[in-house]
Amino acid sequence: MRESILQASLPLFVEKGFIYTEMQDIAEAAGISVQELKTCFARTDDVFMELIRSMDHQKFDSMGEYEQQSGSSWEKIVKFLKLAEHQMEIVNENSLLPAVFEFNLVSWRTGRNLDFIQSRYDLGTNEICQFFKKGVDSGEFEPQLPLETIVGFVGSQVNGLILAVQLIGKEKIDFKGQMEALLVALENMLKPHKR
Repeated sequence: MRESILQASLPLFVEKGFIYTEMQDIAEAAGISVQELKTCFARTDDVFMELIRSMDHQKFDSMGEYEQQSGSSWEKIVKFLKLAEHQMEIVNENSLLPAVFEFNLVSWRTGRNLDFIQSRYDLGTNEICQFFKKGVDSGEFEPQLPLETIVGFVGSQVNGLILAVQLIGKEKIDFKGQMEALLVALENMLKPHKR
């Protein structure tokens, strides 16, 4: 039942956002009563966090697939960022991203769910650090800064670009140029030895 609730809630969060989606909406979309919904999820926040957790696992699984591909660590990072670029490029009105930003801002404002946000940040940072560390361990990278700093920088840049694409539009912010600048900066920070 949890999975069907999550599937039913996704279009609601996309259409109405996090702020305006209520338990009643989710229950109706899932074809169950609010009481039944509350046996699985106590609050709208809990439904949303589980949905995000599920999507994060899919994202990290795809990152693992990139790690398994042949090629240098640098080539894998470039491929992964190109995929991220493509995904950001197709962000449109059918995206969950505005709801994620609402959730983060509401959580910050209210002080709720901050542990979830922190653990999500930590998990993402750790996954990407491990990805970069393989290049260091193989002698391919000579990082000019601590890996955690580089990963934090990349995450901040990508999150900022996602928000700018949503709010302003990819053409106005020179999205492709900024993604290229991110790759140049990352190359300068990691100093990959080209093979």
